[in-house]
Amino acid sequence: MDDDFLIRFLRARDFNVYRAHRLIVNYYNFKEEHPEIHQDVCPTDMSYIGEDDVVTVPAYRTQCGRRMMIYRMGNWDPRKYPVEEIFKATVIVLELGILEPRAQILGGIVIFDLKGISMSHVWAVTPQIANMVMALMVTSFPIKTHAIHILHQSWVFDAIYAVFKPLLNSHMKGRIFFHGDNMESLHKHIPPNYLPKMYDGTRDELAYYKWIESLTKVPQIIAQMEQLGYVMPRDYKIPKRTK
Repeated sequence: MDDDFLIRFLRARDFNVYRAHRLIVNYYNFKEEHPEIHQDVCPTDMSYIGEDDVVTVPAYRTQCGRRMMIYRMGNWDPRKYPVEEIFKATVIVLELGILEPRAQILGGIVIFDLKGISMSHVWAVTPQIANMVMALMVTSFPIKTHAIHILHQSWVFDAIYAVFKPLLNSHMKGRIFFHGDNMESLHKHIPPNYLPKMYDGTRDELAYYKWIESLTKVPQIIAQMEQLGYVMPRDYKIPKRTK
């Protein structure tokens, strides 16, 4: 572990050494418990997640300089691929995101657009899946989740939220905001000029796979992702150093 790797954990826990150490332990425990979502995974092979518009990462940031991740869970067909595939895509985004010092310091924001979810989605969210979500967003990754915005929730969401609610402490509950179909409510937190047009904003979006492909052309990023166990595209391998 080099200094650049360790400092991301300190930044995520406001330089509290004890809490940063606990975060490192949780990070490696999560990886050991769930090797299938990061080991020998090729980021560009996950392009179908972006093609289905299940996960997207806007190229722009919020007014506070934070990255956003947007999940459109109604676009996910559980019959097509399991929820673990969405976890793979999420971990890739997080690993790439925390390579940015700004993201290590400022953290990020998550939007869950629940338009179109059905009971087939409810059955996919088991207590184990809920624990994995909490690990990624709260306890086991060196990035702060400053807010979670829930859009277009319906009665179906109540069944999903019931699985998560026992895992949330009062601090985390205070960071979850429910907006329903009211985009003006969302705009009180994120102004329209920092949101995609789908949410009455002014910005265009960048498909998940295009964001991944652009980053996997950077040699330094390729090197760091390979150290974490990912299989990077052969076309973008780092050229060998010449003496």
